[in-house]
Amino acid sequence: MKFIDSLLPYSTLSITAVMDEEESLSYSELWKRAREFSQEIPRRKAVLLRGPRSCRLVSQLLACWMADAVPLMLDPATPDGRLEELIEQVRPAFVFGREKTYRFEGAADYPETEYLVSTSGSSGRAKVVKIGFGSLESVVRQQVKAFEVTRGSKVAWILSPGFDASLSDIGVALYSASTLVCGAPEVHHHLPVWLEAQGITHLDIPPVLLTAYRPNQFPKSLKTLVVGGEASAPAMLCEWARSFRVVAVYGPAEATICSSMSVIDECWDNPYIGMPLDGVFYEVEDGELLISGDHLALGYLRDRPGAFTVRQGKRFYHTGDLVGEVHRRHGLLFRGRKDRQVQLKGQRVELEEIERRAARALGHGNLAVVQRENRLFLFWEARSEKEERQALLTALERELPPAWVPQGFLALERLPRNNSEKIDYDSLRTRPLKLSCKDSLSSLQSLLEKEREGRTLEDIKALSLSFPVAKPCRKPKAHRRRLLLTGASGRLGRKLLPLLRDSYDVLCLSRRPLDSPHLIADLSQPNLGLAPGQWDFLHNEIDEVLNLAGCLQLNRGLEQLRRVNADALVDLLRLGKPVHHASTLAVCLAGENPSLHAPCSRLYGGYAQSKFLAEHYLEKAGRAGVTLRYGQLLEEAEADELLCQVVRGLASFGVYPESSRADLLFDVTSLEWAAFETLRLLESAWENERVTASVHQGWSVHYHDLLNALKQTFPLKAVSSAVFFNLPPRNLQESLCQQALWKCGAEEKDRGVDLFLLGNAVSSRSLDPSTLSVLTTYVESALKGQFTNL
Repeated sequence: MKFIDSLLPYSTLSITAVMDEEESLSYSELWKRAREFSQEIPRRKAVLLRGPRSCRLVSQLLACWMADAVPLMLDPATPDGRLEELIEQVRPAFVFGREKTYRFEGAADYPETEYLVSTSGSSGRAKVVKIGFGSLESVVRQQVKAFEVTRGSKVAWILSPGFDASLSDIGVALYSASTLVCGAPEVHHHLPVWLEAQGITHLDIPPVLLTAYRPNQFPKSLKTLVVGGEASAPAMLCEWARSFRVVAVYGPAEATICSSMSVIDECWDNPYIGMPLDGVFYEVEDGELLISGDHLALGYLRDRPGAFTVRQGKRFYHTGDLVGEVHRRHGLLFRGRKDRQVQLKGQRVELEEIERRAARALGHGNLAVVQRENRLFLFWEARSEKEERQALLTALERELPPAWVPQGFLALERLPRNNSEKIDYDSLRTRPLKLSCKDSLSSLQSLLEKEREGRTLEDIKALSLSFPVAKPCRKPKAHRRRLLLTGASGRLGRKLLPLLRDSYDVLCLSRRPLDSPHLIADLSQPNLGLAPGQWDFLHNEIDEVLNLAGCLQLNRGLEQLRRVNADALVDLLRLGKPVHHASTLAVCLAGENPSLHAPCSRLYGGYAQSKFLAEHYLEKAGRAGVTLRYGQLLEEAEADELLCQVVRGLASFGVYPESSRADLLFDVTSLEWAAFETLRLLESAWENERVTASVHQGWSVHYHDLLNALKQTFPLKAVSSAVFFNLPPRNLQESLCQQALWKCGAEEKDRGVDLFLLGNAVSSRSLDPSTLSVLTTYVESALKGQFTNL
């Protein structure tokens, strides 16, 4: 049975089938949109789907099946090099991207194939697996029953579209006539809040992400957790199983997503692989698990000898997984791998593939990739370390999914070797090292481990792009100027937009539809994701630009923040118009001399560094406008703010560190005041001059004022600094809280998360009712919905 046939009975339902940040579709609307997509897709041809989790992507997936075509879903961050390899292998008829569709001639036929999935290959190229008709429907039907998904359930989709388990999330939701809720790209940074806001009942989550949270942080609406893709600590899973129904799933892509599963109970004392699904059969040969049955893949696009074998008329897949004794409820014990394949964030990765690609970039094979605590490290024998490091990073980022690019690159004079002169991988796994983490999921785990290094201002300037030459386009002066606004949906943008409308004709750039005139854009994409015609329109019609958009994530470095916070500004400067830009006071205060007027020598933390780089672009451009350096803006708390994380971290700990220090002041600036001050500065700006303005009220409150506001709504106990800073953090909030309050007990601190950075330098303590009212309101909003007794 084709999977699409099993969904046909729901095609006229008016209940919500799928929803994302921008829209929601009922089953009938989803079916209609998929039908429209399917009209242009030829039968039996492959279609590559490269886009974010969204209603659009689900519609395209169903459209492929309606057209009897064969989809291959890819992560939207799939680099161009890997995409080119897949196009060469698969020979698709179409590639559906985020904005564009690409058509190819000479597409290959795929009879009896329901979908394709790309996995890592030890040969140094991606493997592509062909799954036949009937397998997906059988797996999803059994998962719906095991996960207890019913009509009315809300199934979260937070996995990468390139991970074949995404087909399980989509399939389980649609097969049960429930609702699929698509998580935004950065949903894991505020997962508990999002789960509660969306009323999620079922969540498929990588175990590595599960370790960043505790069961009491997840909402009571959640019923079932699905974990799989890698072995997990039994104690952790049992802890979660005391609060939720936890189903552990196992299975390689070659056996259609999932071949066995079990519900976690008190007997789960080892990493088991679960009981086989109906139609799946397990055999063990020399400790290795072999799978046979109805769910086996048709094979690979290119023959891979030894993976599939036929014995006495029966096909087997050799998993490479080593298994042991059988538990009567939970099946075989997982013992590890017989090769060097690893499981990384739910996906199987061949370390040999990374090594072969790295060897091509270096021109030699004296290198090794090892996994340590869910992170990858590349060691190599360096001749010219700086140049080779950049060559490795460039090549691997072009050819590998972001999660597979090693987080550490470590040059050695010579790799350790054993008596046979082979690389000693065990030695590399235990070698002392310092982690520099690149990907956001690993940052959640390693935030306390890494020491943030300050960058000199000259180092940051050296990273700048070649600057575009923009030809100014002058319009006849009109009574009302047209302002292009980014960040209109942010907290300052929401306050400022109604005020701007009184003085300007405002056009917004936004990732999602707005009530105001807007163009859909994405600052994380080249050219902001705009078409050439849209650029021409902006160049001809816009008079000036106000750039409020930005990414404030304290667990990210400059390399991860520079595209949105700095490089996107280069695109806006191409318009040739005056540009007003939102920056941060931390640019001038994060250095050794915390003075508003004395230039600093070093900057700490990726956010301040990226904002400084943006200001450097403005200096190079010589363009008129106002650089607005904001203090700490407070109104309703938002999860990406350091102060919000401190408040929630203290409440999560239930204790606070005592301190008698007088210099624990932090800046408080009313968001409403900042909006009016911004408008005043824009209206008073000189047409041909660039000015820098500090936007802060000069108010500060003390650490003790924060504690008093917090204790009004949440009970806290005092402990010594020594006790508090030796508490093991259980989540991201507690980690950030400890780092931000470190100054309470010691002079040394992480300058990248310094809560008190703006306090003494810019403000005097203000205890008037309006200041304390702003603080109290903020604390109450930070705690709302986070703890059951509030």
